[in-house]
Amino acid sequence: MQGVKSQPLSPAPILAPDGLNSNMLTAGELAAVWNAFREHEPRWFARVAVSAMGGLRPGEVGALTWGDVDLTTGLLRITRKAYRGRVEEQPKTSAGRRSIVLPEAALEILRPLAEGQKTNALMFPSTVGKLGPDGALLKPLRRVAAPVS
Repeated sequence: MQGVKSQPLSPAPILAPDGLNSNMLTAGELAAVWNAFREHEPRWFARVAVSAMGGLRPGEVGALTWGDVDLTTGLLRITRKAYRGRVEEQPKTSAGRRSIVLPEAALEILRPLAEGQKTNALMFPSTVGKLGPDGALLKPLRRVAAPVS
């Protein structure tokens, strides 16, 4: 079936109305962006990894604290979102309040960052330790995507 793509974690195919999905990265493009973040944007790599491996929205990953994750079992509780410079106690939708299990690969990235952190500390704060602005990932994404495209 032309134009059908499938998500690796979902049994349902995605069909774009025009039969194409220009927003979808190929496996090679995704690997290149992943490696570019790991190599050239290490400060952002853990955030990208948790977001990608957990299927989190940008606002959800921005509001995570170290108390939201169990680094032994991988259980991650999503209960808040970051929006317009503040943390809101409700995710974007009622279905957004959920728990997931992060894969071991994500936990291996997080464990060194968690050492010495308080449970109420943001997992991915700004450079001054506060909640980052909406769209904080756009600049690093542009920096790593430019050489890839």
